[in-house]
Amino acid sequence: MEGFGRTRGRIVEIRELEEDLIVGNGERVIAASDVPCARIRGSVRCRGRVEFAGKFECDNFSGDDCVVSIDSLSCHNLEIREGELLVRGDLICDSIDVDRKLVVQGITRCVDIDVGGVLELNTATARSIDVGGKLRASSDVEADDIDVGGLLEIAGQIRSKKLDVGGRALVGGGQIAEKIDVGGVFESKGPLRFGDIDVGGAVTLRGESSGGKIDIGGRLRAEGDIEFKSLDIGGLAEIRGAVRGESVRIGGRLEVGGSLTLTEDLDVGGDVTVEGFAKAKRVDVGRRLYAQSLEVTNGRLSGQVKTKTGVKASERIVVSHGSRIEGWIKAGMEIIIESKANVESVAAPRVVLEERARATNVYAEELIAEERAEILGVCMYTKSIRFEGISRSGMGPTKVDSIPQESSWV
Repeated sequence: MEGFGRTRGRIVEIRELEEDLIVGNGERVIAASDVPCARIRGSVRCRGRVEFAGKFECDNFSGDDCVVSIDSLSCHNLEIREGELLVRGDLICDSIDVDRKLVVQGITRCVDIDVGGVLELNTATARSIDVGGKLRASSDVEADDIDVGGLLEIAGQIRSKKLDVGGRALVGGGQIAEKIDVGGVFESKGPLRFGDIDVGGAVTLRGESSGGKIDIGGRLRAEGDIEFKSLDIGGLAEIRGAVRGESVRIGGRLEVGGSLTLTEDLDVGGDVTVEGFAKAKRVDVGRRLYAQSLEVTNGRLSGQVKTKTGVKASERIVVSHGSRIEGWIKAGMEIIIESKANVESVAAPRVVLEERARATNVYAEELIAEERAEILGVCMYTKSIRFEGISRSGMGPTKVDSIPQESSWV
């Protein structure tokens, strides 16, 4: 039998072994110093507390009810039942199945990794990683599918197609191409590209982020620019950069530190604050909206709305009952000011002031003012005007050939 050098009690030195190796409790196996790697052309089976010193290569490596440490290991299949494994260097194998705990301080390269309890890595490449408890990595991790039951922490970059975490997930940035599914909290400390995000609790994104659909039960905090297909949040969103996407639907509050550009709907149940300009196809805001400017196709303005340069719609604007709008409102087709709403200057081909609605200035082709509607300042029209019941116009209505350019909706 080639390979067994000298044996001193529980210490075995190996160069090359042409059969299986069984290692028992308290034994120490050493790779001979005159070979780069000890080769075992068979399987290694461990039981109890066992230590391997040096680099080892074998067909299969297994353990039962054991605590094993090894400097470096390369094998086809690694299986530890009711035990733990510490690899101080690199671990290269086809499949890993460890019940309790696996720690790899070097490089991990594997096809499939399955750990029931805790997995601690440095940098790793795999096809799939499945961990029942906690996964921690101090550097980059690349795997098509990552599934963790409890806690995920990757300090470096992540490269994955799917990430599924039951509790909390923290990554350093990277790419998750298809879907992020987290039951509790998800955080990226660097720029992230993603497919879809589905998180039950809170999401924090740092750096520029871009992806598809975002569905969050609680809160979103983004500290850079973000681009997405759709954003659906039950609570609130705080975004320090610019926002680009198709649609936004938020139950609570939206704060944007840059501009907001949407190709479809903006639907927010609470307050909206946009430090730059805002643009959407349709807008429905439940309480207050503030922006430098607001551009829409069709919009319903509710609560308190304030802009510096005004609201402009290519088609229609409806100001909800009892709302207050500060700044210009211009629409390409129609503006309807519902009962008890209060607006400043409005301009559109057709303007309707419902009962007890109030406007400062009105510019229109056709103007309809219902009972007790008020126009406090200028009232200009080019085609027709109808006052229903007792309506008032402070300066009196004036028919003109054309609306002055600075006050026109064109």
